[in-house]
Amino acid sequence: MLLKHIMNESCAVCTESTPLEQVFESMQRSGDPFAVVVENNAHRKPIGIITEYDICFQIVGRSRNPKGMAAANVMNTRIVKAGRDQSVSDCVKLAEKSDTARILVVDENGILCGTISRDDLARSRRLTADNGLSHRPYADLQVSRMDRIF
Repeated sequence: MLLKHIMNESCAVCTESTPLEQVFESMQRSGDPFAVVVENNAHRKPIGIITEYDICFQIVGRSRNPKGMAAANVMNTRIVKAGRDQSVSDCVKLAEKSDTARILVVDENGILCGTISRDDLARSRRLTADNGLSHRPYADLQVSRMDRIF
């Protein structure tokens, strides 16, 4: 299975100069606790990532005023990129070598295509190990929903 089949294509994206308030609003709209920082909106080459934790640490932990702060003030530049045509097993090996929770998926030109979490990688790996029976987790989910009803 390839990353392009399981990656999350819709994530919050910003540039270094994006005001922090806008970054947080974008994260809230996307439903993800992070935003990818790109070189510019035209090329979308990832250069960093911002998590809700990063924002809290920089503002609350360091007693800073968020007014006037931009994405560049809180972004983490330690990112891991993987090609969208890379296999899940190769990406798992890459993830094991880093401490990041998210892998940024890029195309052959280094342009952001999406993201994938360690949890998604582990889930996909389990599905592959189960002989490709990708319907099993959903069947288990349906049973647990029924248990709650009755």
